[in-house]
Amino acid sequence: MSFSVLRSTHLIICLVAFLTLNACSETPPVASEEDEVQSINVFFSTENESGQDVGKAFQFNPESGRINELATFNAESNSIVVLDTDEDAPGYEFAAYVDGKMIKLLNYSKTANRRSYDLKEFIDDVCGVFAAKRPAFSVFDSNSDYYLKTIDDTAVYVALKNGANCSFATNRYQYIDFDLSRVNIVNQSFGVSSSEVFGAFLFDPNFRYNDDSGDSQTGRSIWVSHNAETEALSGRVWDGRTLFDFPFEYKSENKPVIAEETPPPYIISASSNRLVIFRNQKDYDNSQVLQTSYTTLHEISVSTLNSLLNSDDIVASENAIQAYLSLARSTFDNLKQSSEPNHAINGSYIAYEADDSLYRYSFSSGSNEKVYDKEIGLKDFDFAILDSGDLIISKEFSFLHSLHIYPIDTQTSPIVAINNARDINLVTNKSRILINALAPSNILSEIVTSQSWTTAEINASRLVRKIENAKLGFLNNPIGTGDILIFVSDSDGADEYLINPYVAKYDGSQVDGIFNFEELDEDDEDRVISTTDAILGQIKGDVSSVSNKIYGANFSLNNDFGGFQVNTRLGTEGYFFEPKQTKDEEENRIQTLSLVKAVTTGNPITLNFATVTEQKNKTSINL
Repeated sequence: MSFSVLRSTHLIICLVAFLTLNACSETPPVASEEDEVQSINVFFSTENESGQDVGKAFQFNPESGRINELATFNAESNSIVVLDTDEDAPGYEFAAYVDGKMIKLLNYSKTANRRSYDLKEFIDDVCGVFAAKRPAFSVFDSNSDYYLKTIDDTAVYVALKNGANCSFATNRYQYIDFDLSRVNIVNQSFGVSSSEVFGAFLFDPNFRYNDDSGDSQTGRSIWVSHNAETEALSGRVWDGRTLFDFPFEYKSENKPVIAEETPPPYIISASSNRLVIFRNQKDYDNSQVLQTSYTTLHEISVSTLNSLLNSDDIVASENAIQAYLSLARSTFDNLKQSSEPNHAINGSYIAYEADDSLYRYSFSSGSNEKVYDKEIGLKDFDFAILDSGDLIISKEFSFLHSLHIYPIDTQTSPIVAINNARDINLVTNKSRILINALAPSNILSEIVTSQSWTTAEINASRLVRKIENAKLGFLNNPIGTGDILIFVSDSDGADEYLINPYVAKYDGSQVDGIFNFEELDEDDEDRVISTTDAILGQIKGDVSSVSNKIYGANFSLNNDFGGFQVNTRLGTEGYFFEPKQTKDEEENRIQTLSLVKAVTTGNPITLNFATVTEQKNKTSINL
């Protein structure tokens, strides 16, 4: 279960990686959440204490509380990528990063004799480094945590500037394959097209075929991508034959030299068996005057693709696929074209923004509709979509925020979930809406009196839980799959600060929102003898915002390492905690929320705006 973040106040750019190392296996491994973590704990910062753009990687030792600098990298976007290359180990194994014009590799194994390696230095400016995705070995094993999922190869793609600026429309790309067991760890390096770097997989678990040995096999992975240089759309079986390859143009004729290049098509995975393509286009007249700027939406599923591939008795399959994918499911005006369209997607629907309007497309019916036009006075809006197709829109005006639910039934009027608040941020998952609102007037039909933060959970349009003087920490996998943290205060706040909040694992079924460990009667497992709150600790200060996206593995976390950052009245503070505290009652009996803060010794570093140095003693807070 994963949460899609809609909006987070005081956006802070920080990546915290949970990383582990094991050798890749040629047989489908079985992942276990109990696997021992074999990695050091690493986090990344992109600003120094003066607010300047400086990229640094640090190691945090949870036993000693010490922080060591590991590497420096370019602070630009796409300058670092973490790699999950081993299905049999929780977390990631490596990070590839850009340092100047050099591509380097960071090894996270606890037993590594060497931490950093130079992969390759380039003459041209480096625009980014990207993971080389492949189907997992156990991609078609329904008992695997990697069922119908990808994993990272021990390789990366490097984007190189090929013009005045870095641009997806003009960059060229280099492939680097590495192997730490070799003296020269670079196996091979060569140029590739954008179609190797950007695209999406379609997984067909029911496809049957005979391999080269004549043995029956099940499952097929299909890579669909677009070549920005040749303007061709293609699909090929992973490490196999090409299924289709045909023109899919996007470049404009008569474009003025000074005009920006049209962004190439963007391919989005809607699910393991469906993908969406956005194609930007601009039309100029003979005088090089822009006449139209629009985007078309295209989509295809595995079942449709298989039907088209089997159409040879009527028309050549490639021609049938070209005809199908060339047909736009939606065409809409779009002056503000971008490489990645602003969108929200699930397996049933996609919502997307174009020219201050919001659209919703249904995969099952093929229907497309405009749902919302930007209102006069609206400064900004963000959106998410539920599995039901209901659209959630957070609106920001000059003096207030509001939250609205636009039902899939267009005959039903929009629901005002919050009339006005000083701030709103939220995440959605399936039919759940988890909200943080600052001094909201209401949550649906419930009046709210708190002048501080109120958190609420809405299922579809029904209020499940409302907790005043509390705020959810929308961290990406902070403690486990689908788990989030709650910051809750015993005191009534009068502004955006929660007073000395406790930090706990969130459970919407509990009145106070705090998850409880239950001790059951050995003779009657339906009888609860006692409960223990899953509290990590308490912050001795007033908290206004929580941030840091914590990056774990596809299926598990590094149980030794978690972290978040809070803004307080005195500044910004970074905290680390042990996620396993929330999984086991015995571990939870000793809360160890560790504050990383400025001290008088050592060279200061930054955990996103917060100057920190080595922490000499681990702080243990017993509540």
